[in-house]
Amino acid sequence: RILDRFGEASLAVARGWTEIEGTELIVIHDDIAATRGPISSPAWFRKYVFPWYARIFEAIHAKGKKVLHITDGNYLPVLDDILATDPDGLYIETSAMDPEELMRRAGKDKFYLIKSDNQNIDFYTPDDIYIELKKLRELHEEFPGMMMYRGGLNPRPGNAEAFDRYYDEL
Repeated sequence: RILDRFGEASLAVARGWTEIEGTELIVIHDDIAATRGPISSPAWFRKYVFPWYARIFEAIHAKGKKVLHITDGNYLPVLDDILATDPDGLYIETSAMDPEELMRRAGKDKFYLIKSDNQNIDFYTPDDIYIELKKLRELHEEFPGMMMYRGGLNPRPGNAEAFDRYYDEL
């Protein structure tokens, strides 16, 4: 009953966003995963959460809007379930899962918001940053619906500048 009340409230908020003139994309953010995978069992999500996603996304689509589904962490174990709810776009946290695997499974008809690997910026070297950005650039050629931003909260000296330089170069 608690989840149904939360679902009804979330549906009302999403419907409200669809009524705002000029809004084309509704972001639904629900952290259901951590770095090692979903925070509850996939069966629990299938019973209590994903049916609400489907209802919310359907209501958004009914108003001609797009849905970007965001969750942190590694949600690959429930990706097929999420895809069945029909989001238009997905968030990828590269420090938690391989973007190539997710994108190949989800398909070229989706768009992707990608956060670069926090560890590269905060702990590793400019070479590691370059390798990651080069891989993402190559994926972008195949999956043109990619947007990305830099992860990391406390960059090692020079790493933020290296990211900016390599991002512009690639």
